[in-house]
Amino acid sequence: MKRALLWFGIVLVMAVVVVSCSPKQTGVQGEAVPPSAVAGKGTETPAQTLNVYVPCGLTVPFREVMAKFEESHPGAKLEGTYDNAITNALTIMEKGERPDLFVSPGKRELEILQEKGLIDEGTKTPIGFFELVVVTPKDNPKAIRSLEDMTKADVISLPDPERNSIGVYGKEALQKAKLWDKLMPKGDEKIVMTEFPIKAYEMIASGKADAALMFRNCPMKTYPEKLQQGSVVIVADVDQKLYEEPLCYIALLKEAPNAVLAKEFIAFLAGEEAQALLAENGLDALNERAQELLPDAIKNPETAAPAGEPSPALGKAEDLKAPIKVEGYFPGNPDHAYLRELVEGLAKKYPGKVEGEFIDFTSDEGYVRWHDERKMSCGGLVINGKQTYLVDRGGKMTEVTFMMSETSGEWTREDLYWLLDKAIGKTG
Repeated sequence: MKRALLWFGIVLVMAVVVVSCSPKQTGVQGEAVPPSAVAGKGTETPAQTLNVYVPCGLTVPFREVMAKFEESHPGAKLEGTYDNAITNALTIMEKGERPDLFVSPGKRELEILQEKGLIDEGTKTPIGFFELVVVTPKDNPKAIRSLEDMTKADVISLPDPERNSIGVYGKEALQKAKLWDKLMPKGDEKIVMTEFPIKAYEMIASGKADAALMFRNCPMKTYPEKLQQGSVVIVADVDQKLYEEPLCYIALLKEAPNAVLAKEFIAFLAGEEAQALLAENGLDALNERAQELLPDAIKNPETAAPAGEPSPALGKAEDLKAPIKVEGYFPGNPDHAYLRELVEGLAKKYPGKVEGEFIDFTSDEGYVRWHDERKMSCGGLVINGKQTYLVDRGGKMTEVTFMMSETSGEWTREDLYWLLDKAIGKTG
């Protein structure tokens, strides 16, 4: 049983699985430090808010690393939305909500979003791992002491593998141990599939099931009144050779509002400081493996082509011929009014030379132009069909991608004005 006895006291207080929460919780980590002024506006830059959908069983480690990230990124706020992982996935898929990042306790919940084309797969990053254990009611009436002993059970609870990662790895372990068919004979199935991990746990806690497979990790005491602490015990570790290593993943949504900052946060999670913080707060860390497993889109975000970029070709000012068309694709809400003013003001600033059109991609027509026609997934400027141009910054020619807003992306209005001035031969 390796470490089972050692874990009894600790894990039972912390609830054995990556548990489900009651209705969705949302919280902003700390207060943002006022950022510097927006170039060309003379007003303060609004703080960037990064929304992260987190399984509520990972509330403690994520609140800790999110707070630490904010310390080193003044002006950034990280907002966690905590619920069952599958509930978070369905909220994105069925209700159209679009956070920046999705955290998955294993592969299945993330796969559900990948199958719908909602995840930027190049950013899928493992940041921790889980282990399977066998749990029983405290009195263990069936004397179950191992995975093989689960054949003694009359009822076994297991989160549904179609929707939950615990179920995926649990089923795999039982199949490789040649126990699945013994536990699931037609007409006398012993395994009861539950919608959420917490339901499988509650069946054990209430004595309605004799055994269950769970992840060892649950790094916090969320809603302890639901968990009936002390009524469930770990009786065995599951041989890790029987199942694929369950990795905890984080990934960017294709329509992430703050893609640049989101990638920075993913890279931070794979760093030594964040890995130590995750481990201290209950998630088994990958440590140096986290850096080794970082995808190129996170290690080298400046060289990775943005998802949905209209044209990967690098543009130059001399390539632009009047009339130059600048399209601004952003939400048409008050927070982006200054971008509408910037884009629509180009015609007045450059009469007869530049046309500026603001497209609200949250409208039906704007969405079609932005997503279906331009194949974009982030806001930004498109200048004569391209987003990336060489721009003079202090005498050095620099590649600048006009993606996101000037307050959250890599470009400023000075970059835009230099490019347009150069293209039409304007000086002074």
